[in-house]
Amino acid sequence: MKLDLINRNLYTDSGNFIKKLHCPLKVSYTQLEQVSGDKMNCRECRKDILETANLEDRDLLEIVKNDPDKCISIDLNQSNLIII
Repeated sequence: MKLDLINRNLYTDSGNFIKKLHCPLKVSYTQLEQVSGDKMNCRECRKDILETANLEDRDLLEIVKNDPDKCISIDLNQSNLIII
């Protein structure tokens, strides 16, 4: 995955657009609670949050295609992320 920090767009390694990162509540990582494995929950809106650290680009792209409003969590230090 590639993340453009200026416009907050997330792309696959090959440059395909995945999602614009935006939280209308401006929730921080500390406001999330771990549920299980790669799933977290937002304490503010109660939505499920998907951690992306162990996902392949194609898997995340498919998840977002099926649910464009899916909330995701990205750690800027995760090994599958390139900052552009």
